[in-house]
Amino acid sequence: MAIDRIDVASKSDAGWFNTRNIISNGIANNWKSRSKTIYRNTEKALRESKMPVSVDASVYIDVAFMNFFQRPAEVTGKSIKVSERDILLANDVFKSVVDIISPDIVIFTSSLAFQSARKGMALAHLENFNIPYVRTPHPGMPWWNRVSKAYGNRTGKDHFVNFINQQVSVKHA
Repeated sequence: MAIDRIDVASKSDAGWFNTRNIISNGIANNWKSRSKTIYRNTEKALRESKMPVSVDASVYIDVAFMNFFQRPAEVTGKSIKVSERDILLANDVFKSVVDIISPDIVIFTSSLAFQSARKGMALAHLENFNIPYVRTPHPGMPWWNRVSKAYGNRTGKDHFVNFINQQVSVKHA
């Protein structure tokens, strides 16, 4: 089944949804923009984990990071209104990226992405390759810093760090 591409050429802020550009610009200006909280908080949590990372460089040199959905939200700063087409395209791209980079672990930092990955069989794809994965709250949202029963009475950030630490321990056992 062919998938029509989503037209983003008409977006005036096209450079701001290119993940590579966002990360490069964020590293260059130390994540000063408030809109980059997801990256700043993720980087901080990765540094707090037991994952071996570069000391003097951004942790984004040591990890792969991608936006699960392959287009920006309809309104900047708001959640995407996910269509069936979005789910199909996102899952196809995600599975291809997994096949290419063979990650050690995958962390979905969005419940919406996680639910769409489950619906589109991306989680089953990870399971087929024995790649551990987890869902955390979005690092730019309040639940990142709030304790939740869903995360074992930890904050979302602590859940994120704990998952990485467990995987590092398993790998080095």
